[in-house]
Amino acid sequence: KMKPNREIFLYALEKLGVSPHEAIFVGDILEIDYEGAQECGLRAFLIDREKSVKGESIQKIESLTELLRHL
Repeated sequence: KMKPNREIFLYALEKLGVSPHEAIFVGDILEIDYEGAQECGLRAFLIDREKSVKGESIQKIESLTELLRHL
């Protein structure tokens, strides 16, 4: 299966031995990565280095080091 199919997210969670609420997913494609992960219950972040994605409800970061502030 390919993202955003929920089965790929659930498969990864099973392999890691964690539940969705215990996981964080960072991706760079809104519809495929961010929304796919959110629909499976993961805490999702969109990496938006160019600040080009609009939307107040989207959890965005500009770099992976910024992610540390959200943990």
